[in-house]
Amino acid sequence: MAVTPNLLPVEKALALLREGPLGPAELCRQVLLLQGQSEELSSRLAATMLEPDPRFCRLPDGRWTVTGYEQSFQAAELTRASFVVVDVETTGFAPPADRVIEIGMVKVNGCRIEESYETLIDPQRPIPGPITSLTGISYGMLAGCPTFREICAEAVCPERDRPGHRLPPAEPETLHQGSGAPTAAGARAP
Repeated sequence: MAVTPNLLPVEKALALLREGPLGPAELCRQVLLLQGQSEELSSRLAATMLEPDPRFCRLPDGRWTVTGYEQSFQAAELTRASFVVVDVETTGFAPPADRVIEIGMVKVNGCRIEESYETLIDPQRPIPGPITSLTGISYGMLAGCPTFREICAEAVCPERDRPGHRLPPAEPETLHQGSGAPTAAGARAP
């Protein structure tokens, strides 16, 4: 886009950013007619020019956009994404002593739920009262449920393309410190 020379820099930026997000260096080049400055200087100049104006916002990747476009930009990215959402409930917050008591997975592709998987899991140990209060899951509900070891193949089985098929084979009772996600013994969580 050719920016009209007699517009104020902020108005030039608004005209440019209505066409889509731009990085600080490109904004400085097109709006301020500056070239060759460092990324740090470009970032500072763009922030000084645009941050005070509520019509602009910075995207997580550092580019600038027009307010309102941020949500539609992120939504557009999400509509093309394919991912698995995993929810795990455990017997507590202190791995490796605590164990998984429920796992749920939803495979999403382009904002459509393609597949889901959910099961309660017998942790083979009591569930503390505060965890039952938090999750609504009591030990009595888990009687007769499979152990994590028993469901691991079902949740991970790639030939059936289950939602969690990329979860690593696990020593099921262990949890990665701090993440609450099941991991193989000695394996590093991503």
